[in-house]
Amino acid sequence: MPPTPERPSLLEQHAQTLIMVIVIGLLGWVGMTLNTLQTNVAQMTAKIESLQSEVQYLRTLNDDRYSAKQAERDWAQNRREMEQIRDRIRILETGK
Repeated sequence: MPPTPERPSLLEQHAQTLIMVIVIGLLGWVGMTLNTLQTNVAQMTAKIESLQSEVQYLRTLNDDRYSAKQAERDWAQNRREMEQIRDRIRILETGK
């Protein structure tokens, strides 16, 4: 006959029960933490998508705006045209 296994002492049984309760508590805490993190990630994902659409909108606004370079070019063109008009007026006034 095979030998019968020894039964753990009462102290060992209580220690095993205590360790089991701690492990189950830790598993529950990990589960709650993961659930909270998942919720936070979902909220951040929604905020990031919103920010991406706002950035895209602002980029389209920036592309449509009147830039300083364009203004300088237009002012230079206006000055050239004004100078041409002045030259024509001088020619007409002098009678040449």
